[in-house]
Amino acid sequence: MPGWLGAAVEWNPMSRTATAARDLLAGSGADPGHVSAAVGWPLALLAVFFPLAVRKFARLSR
Repeated sequence: MPGWLGAAVEWNPMSRTATAARDLLAGSGADPGHVSAAVGWPLALLAVFFPLAVRKFARLSR
């Protein structure tokens, strides 16, 4: 895997969420960094894009 692609995969929120879920379901205990990223990324994405989507929808329905 090229270095730039490895960096993108490392910071991919879906990969972090999947890794945290896998660790939690395996019962081996999850890395706190993975769990915080698994919770933080979706909340951050919602905080940014939900208001934008609602605003766009409100403008379209006028």
